Amino acid sequence: MKFLSLAPMTALAGFLHLVSAVWDDPLLECPSQSRFLTSSIMNMVHDAKASNILPSHPSYSEEIDAALEFSRKIRDGSMGKFLMQVVEPPQCVRLFEWGNEQWNECGVSTIP
Repeated sequence: MKFLSLAPMTALAGFLHLVSAVWDDPLLECPSQSRFLTSSIMNMVHDAKASNILPSHPSYSEEIDAALEFSRKIRDGSMGKFLMQVVEPPQCVRLFEWGNEQWNECGVSTIP
């Protein structure tokens, strides 16, 4: 009986961990069908600043602590404009996409 060497076993274990992490990570989908893993949005939270909050941004019933506008390539190949707002309480992140001359909400994700 032949056993797998350490390298393939390690690679397999890493792959299984990666697959389970992706399946556990919810997606936020925007009107352009752009999709963001919640973890990728959470990785950008530290870039959001209070000084980035603009009067043209969507309001919220709770206080918006920070914001970040960024661009990403969307499904049709063009560049899309996105807005992330950090809200406390509750500790959450709101994601918007710019389209039709307004911010359209993609979703809300709780900060762990």
